[in-house]
Amino acid sequence: MDSDGFTCRPVCDEECERNYGYCYEPHVCSCSSGYKRTENSDSTSSTCEPVCDRACTNGYCTAPNVCKCWNGYEVDQFDRFSCVPKCDEICVFGACMAPQMCFCNDGYRAVNASVCEPICSEPCKMGICIAPESCSCNDGYQNRNGNSKYVCEPICETDCGNEKGRYLGSPCDFMCNPELQHVFCDSITGLCECEKFYPVRLGPTKGCAKPKRLGEQCLYRATCTFADQHSTCTQVQHNAVCDCEEGYHRVALSRPNKKVFCAEGSRRPSLASVHSSTSSSRSFSARRLEKERNDKEQRQALQELRLAKQREQLQQQQQQVVPTPSPRTPHSTDELLPSVEEGKEVFYNEVQKSVYISLEMPVISMSIGLFNDDS
Repeated sequence: MDSDGFTCRPVCDEECERNYGYCYEPHVCSCSSGYKRTENSDSTSSTCEPVCDRACTNGYCTAPNVCKCWNGYEVDQFDRFSCVPKCDEICVFGACMAPQMCFCNDGYRAVNASVCEPICSEPCKMGICIAPESCSCNDGYQNRNGNSKYVCEPICETDCGNEKGRYLGSPCDFMCNPELQHVFCDSITGLCECEKFYPVRLGPTKGCAKPKRLGEQCLYRATCTFADQHSTCTQVQHNAVCDCEEGYHRVALSRPNKKVFCAEGSRRPSLASVHSSTSSSRSFSARRLEKERNDKEQRQALQELRLAKQREQLQQQQQQVVPTPSPRTPHSTDELLPSVEEGKEVFYNEVQKSVYISLEMPVISMSIGLFNDDS
């Protein structure tokens, strides 16, 4: 009987409504919209399950057209019926293909758990490997036609000749050209080489320099690209610092060790595109890191403006020099004060006077006088 007291309703098992169903006929349970009867169940069964228009990849259907991912996976931002693996760190030159597992793109190899680097079958001489089987020559070097693509030779504005020790990389006996920066004659190779802590080759006629990390001041682009191939020397306000080149952004790693480098961002493809490494969108993590980097740069810019203003105010205060008064200026009050000798003379006269008075008075009066003097 219904609540109005006049309508009769069919009676079914109590489990029917609790399992997303309703009583259609006596002892016949029908599933609600968006649900279906479980397999291998008859009309009297009260078990219904949700229906999703498509099968959930790496997950299961928990409500009509709602997928819940397995542990280690998250819903793909472009496909709500697909779950993709999660990696805490951005996969550089690779893709996250399983929970916490980065797989490198073709032609790349893993440096650590989340970073891949290009592979060159031969080491790049006077250059760096920037892509699979592709070398980029250092400043002042070039790859000549007909030579190996892995060998870069120095560029000389004039004929270098056979003079020993004249330029970086030339043969030497005991010493190299003193005009070259941080270069010495290596007794083992017999060539002019860079000093131990100055491995960056600026060019055959310049010499060597220290590598620069992201954010440090720089004079040459080579000092930035030595540490990161996508870093360049960029003018920032009145200084030149190492920063990521256009199309790249800074990424900071906390594991296994702290490291900052330039990257395009990670790609997280669905399982249907596992073997494809191209994607036109970056992951949510990459966009978040880029936003944090922009916010940090804005804070640093405001801080630099405040510091510049404080320095300007300090300079203005220092320019306002206070004149040093002379020992005896016309308005000095020193003449009104007694000198040291005058003070001593007054003191002695007062003491002698008090002694003479005390000798003429009785003992009791002298005591009272002394107490009065002390007070």
